[in-house]
Amino acid sequence: MDADELRNNPVQVLDRLQTFLGVKSFFDYHSRLRFEAKKGFFCQVTETNSTKCLGPGKGRKYAKMDKKSETFLREYYLS
Repeated sequence: MDADELRNNPVQVLDRLQTFLGVKSFFDYHSRLRFEAKKGFFCQVTETNSTKCLGPGKGRKYAKMDKKSETFLREYYLS
C-alpha cells in the first residue's frame, strides 16, 4: 500500500485492500469519506452529512528516510 496514494485516493485504495484481503465489501468508503478543501485531505462523513477531520497535529510531514535504513527495512520485511 502506497501512503501517498492512500492520502490522495483513500476510497480506491481501501476498496482494493478489501478485494486483496478477500473480504466482503461491507463498508462503503464512497459515502463515508469526503475531500475537505480547507484541510487539504479526506475526512469522515458523519451521520448528519457534515465532516469530521483530524486535528491540526495530524498529517505531519516526515524527513525522507536515508537509503541505508530503507534497504534494511525492505530486506527485513520482504524476505
